[in-house]
Amino acid sequence: MYFMCISCLFPAACSALGVPDGGSVVQQTDGHTTTAMFTCGEYYTLKGQQALACRNDGSWDYLQPVCGEQMETVWEISEKFKK
Repeated sequence: MYFMCISCLFPAACSALGVPDGGSVVQQTDGHTTTAMFTCGEYYTLKGQQALACRNDGSWDYLQPVCGEQMETVWEISEKFKK
């Protein structure tokens, strides 16, 4: 007797991911695995996981990250006042 893994043949599709403010996302699939890579632009910091993978049950393995504005350092602030 043989068993067939239907979810292996037709993996579940994860929900679409949004583009974070100040950043970008690139989704790729090889037909079996879908991944998403997040990056943030200059003056932004990624908060969360950079890479997400779509699970067989149709959910992402981590929450979607966000790009938060970087805080200026004390040195950067003091340099502005010197000008």
